[in-house]
Amino acid sequence: MKYHLIISSGVGPIETAEFVALLAARLRKLCAQAGVSMSPIDARASKEPRRSMTFLAERDPRVAIPGEIGSHCLIALSKHRQGRSRKRWFASVSVQDVPETKKIDEQVGQGDFEFIACRAGGPGGQNVNKTNSAVIVRHIPSGLRVRVAQQRSQQANRVLAVARLRRRLEQQEEKQMSENTKKQRSHHYQLERGKAIRTYRLGPRDHLELLDE
Repeated sequence: MKYHLIISSGVGPIETAEFVALLAARLRKLCAQAGVSMSPIDARASKEPRRSMTFLAERDPRVAIPGEIGSHCLIALSKHRQGRSRKRWFASVSVQDVPETKKIDEQVGQGDFEFIACRAGGPGGQNVNKTNSAVIVRHIPSGLRVRVAQQRSQQANRVLAVARLRRRLEQQEEKQMSENTKKQRSHHYQLERGKAIRTYRLGPRDHLELLDE
C-alpha cells in the first residue's frame, strides 16, 4: 500500500499558497526524521507557490506525523497587502490510501477462468449448430462472464472470449482509477477553517514557529 499526503489551502489567496509551501517543508522534514520519505507527484516547472501539493509515501505518513492531520493556521502579516493587520491563513493536511494496481496480465492467470462449452444457436450451418463450439467464460474473482459463438471451433471461441473478458476487466480498472482520481481531487477542497490543530507565526527567514494556544 502507498499513500498520498495532501496539503491544501482550497481556493484561498496567494498567502495560503505560500503557507502550503512552508507547511509542506515542515512536514517533509518531520517525516524524514521518522524514516518516511515523500516525493512530490505534481511537481511543475513554475516557481509560483501552489495552493495544493501532493506527495507519495511508501509508508503511512500518519505513523510519522500522527498529530498533524487536520487544519493548520498561520497568523501573520501579508507581504502582499501592505498596511493590513495580521490575518489567519488556513491549510489542511490529509492522507489518502492509494490502492495498488497491476496490469491486467499480472492480475489474471489462466486458472482464474472457468470455461463452459455450449451449443451455438442461430444461423451458421449444420456443423455450428450440432457441436459444442460456443463457450461461456467466467472470470472467477470478479464474476464477469461472456458468451462467444462466432467462430466455428471451440478453441477459437475460447481465445476470443478470454480477450473480451480481459478488455472488460481493463474497463473496470480504468473506471476505478478515474474514481480514485476524483476522490483525490476532492481532498484539495476539504478545508475546515476555525478549528486548527496547529497554529504558527512566521519566524526569521519565514520559518514556521508553533504557537501555544
